[in-house]
Amino acid sequence: MIDAPCSIAPESVDQTIQMGEIATSLLEKKGSSPLRPFEIHLENCDISTAMSATVTFNGVPSGHRGTSFALNGGGAGGSLALVNKNSGAEIVVGQPTKVADLVNGDRHLKFGAKIVREVEDRSDILPGEFDVSSDFVMTYQ
Repeated sequence: MIDAPCSIAPESVDQTIQMGEIATSLLEKKGSSPLRPFEIHLENCDISTAMSATVTFNGVPSGHRGTSFALNGGGAGGSLALVNKNSGAEIVVGQPTKVADLVNGDRHLKFGAKIVREVEDRSDILPGEFDVSSDFVMTYQ
């Protein structure tokens, strides 16, 4: 149980976002992979105690960009960026992002994840498997 104006749906608590197999040539030419959608489903919100929410995604920031997540594993030259689909803005690792005004009932907070190129020299983009771990903290005002 949590002391909060909204519950977080079970499917939103522990998520895995499949990024697929991303060609290094895509990062070389376009600079990023396609956006993969995910959401945080808030349930049974009661706006008598809070009217808005921020989310903070925590994890290991990339050494190059600093705003996105470092990749773990064999792949190199990229990082994982999260996007607030409501505003289109990239989310900065460890920084609160206003995501929604709350409504009584349910609210779906929509996000996207993409791999972004971090290096200028194409030869520094190395293929390999990768993963990224992050947790999120909801704050209500």
